[in-house]
Amino acid sequence: MSGGSPSRRPKQRHSPPPIQPLDRVGLAWFDATQYQRLLEVAADREKLHDTYEAWLKGAEALVKRLPIKPVLISVQIDALLAWCREREMPLDSAARSKYAAEMVPRLECDDVGAGGALAADQAPAEPAEPAEPPKGIAATKKEHRQ
Repeated sequence: MSGGSPSRRPKQRHSPPPIQPLDRVGLAWFDATQYQRLLEVAADREKLHDTYEAWLKGAEALVKRLPIKPVLISVQIDALLAWCREREMPLDSAARSKYAAEMVPRLECDDVGAGGALAADQAPAEPAEPAEPPKGIAATKKEHRQ
């Protein structure tokens, strides 16, 4: 062995990837029937509003507070339950948020999953049913296939 110490490479610093501006965010959206079904199956039932009307009021207020226009993802509970089972996740707020976030990129194609999309920045293609989106937010419903 030679008497010198092993040469060390200088540590390379890796810069984190640049943060991309958030231009679209998905928000789980329910009509009265689906919200009632959510109350029946949600793992975090105690954290949810007791009525659809109370949830809708809170959801509309949230949309107004957000700094960008969200894409409102019309959620069908059976599709959300299947999605949760596939990922072995409880149907809770984290799952609802992740589900909505995963649906946003799929809006560019016709196969979004189950449910529909209410886009905050698009003109209505047909009337929203049965829940109206927040005032000042136009609705676009895309039919989803399973």
